[in-house]
Amino acid sequence: MSAKCATLTGLVSRHSSDSHPQNRRALNRSATMSRARELCDEFARREFGEAVYPVPLQGMGSYTVKAGPDRIVQFREQSNSLDEEKLALARAAHPEIVATCTSHGLIGGLPSDPEAKSALAIYVMSNLPGTNYIYLRSSLADNPPLQLVTMKSLARFFAQSWLHGRPADQVQTRTTVDECAIMFRHLSENIPSRFKPHVAKVQDILPILRSGEHPVVLTHGNLNEMNILVDHTSGKITGVVDWAEASFQPFGFALYALDNALGSMGPDGWEYFDNAEFLWDEFWRTFIGLVGGLSASQMKSIRLARVAGLLIRYGTAYDRGIGGGNGGLISEHFPFSLLNPRIKRCFLRQITPQPSLRQSLTRRPIEEKAPAKATYTTLSNAPTIVYKKVYVDIVVEPRLSFYLSLY
Repeated sequence: MSAKCATLTGLVSRHSSDSHPQNRRALNRSATMSRARELCDEFARREFGEAVYPVPLQGMGSYTVKAGPDRIVQFREQSNSLDEEKLALARAAHPEIVATCTSHGLIGGLPSDPEAKSALAIYVMSNLPGTNYIYLRSSLADNPPLQLVTMKSLARFFAQSWLHGRPADQVQTRTTVDECAIMFRHLSENIPSRFKPHVAKVQDILPILRSGEHPVVLTHGNLNEMNILVDHTSGKITGVVDWAEASFQPFGFALYALDNALGSMGPDGWEYFDNAEFLWDEFWRTFIGLVGGLSASQMKSIRLARVAGLLIRYGTAYDRGIGGGNGGLISEHFPFSLLNPRIKRCFLRQITPQPSLRQSLTRRPIEEKAPAKATYTTLSNAPTIVYKKVYVDIVVEPRLSFYLSLY
């Protein structure tokens, strides 16, 4: 394998026909990515003797191809390598929907990098069937029986986590509790004031965790619509992929996936399906049945954990040194280049003079008018406060309001 495949993003060409530095950097990066992918494709073809096709959705720190009908080959930057012990636990908990995975060493690297830190880690996985849920959500919403199957399948996934995903070492549980305390402290200092009462409330879960009454389980780090595979004919979940960021968290921290199955992002922001409450009830009825029943105190701790997970995911994401999901940051230091594309579109609508965005399941109007679109030439020079306001109004607050309205 050529040393040119050093990282997926690292090599920079010395030549470009575009004289503008920013455009030249973009062109160089694009050319580098293209060369690296060609070399990785060549390796997969040579190693496995099969036709190679890139998967439709690629991760930020990896490049993934199909090598034949039953095999996935993934090249990952070592900073984003997989923890094989956690993968084994994930597969033990969810044997039907987590792929097998074996490491095939490293490939690539630069002559100036004798320790091969720039080389790519290679993993070979079983190819799970199904389509990314994000592509099926609308069609499933038009077919309530299939949509219900998906909801029950999601409940089964969480029931498996509750029953089988716990760490063997209690030291891990204590470490998780300490990490939660740090995250809650960070939230209380940075989240908008109207959410601080929720942060104060969810801290009630800390003594419950310390007592061992609420389980700490292996938790997928980004259980979004792209990482869940669904069979389009049955509605059943057939795979959960991308466990690179999996960690031990209180059960319920990943229940934002339930919200993602109850609605979708529309032109006016997040909108819940008309049958969202029915789907919600069916999820919990199925979950409770599969785990053998839950006490009132257990349901209370799950509710606390779920709200805590929502606040952490949407309140600390991308904040350096603080764990969180990939939902967006509600604090003063957000890198606009990392904006979710759906949020970018809503952001652009917000900074264009127009009637206020309609709120999903809330009636609170937007409190201040944003400046006209002409004020900004790019998202990167728009004031953070405008983004914060849009994100809180169209995503975070409707979701939290919907959840809290159910109890």
